[in-house]
Amino acid sequence: MVRKKKESAQENEMDGERDQSHLEQQIDDNLRKVFQRTMDEQVPDRLTSLLQQLKEQDTRNDQ
Repeated sequence: MVRKKKESAQENEMDGERDQSHLEQQIDDNLRKVFQRTMDEQVPDRLTSLLQQLKEQDTRNDQ
């Protein structure tokens, strides 16, 4: 009887670890998807323009 309880507790612990691992994998997958979507977005024109202005200003200051 005690042995069965121990085995059952060990099985529950293993199931919990498997569930935790599965949950962590789902979180990883979802974070990767969100990051990839963000990376796929285009840079707004306004930001591109500001970056270009900074480059030009930097070039003038170097001369």
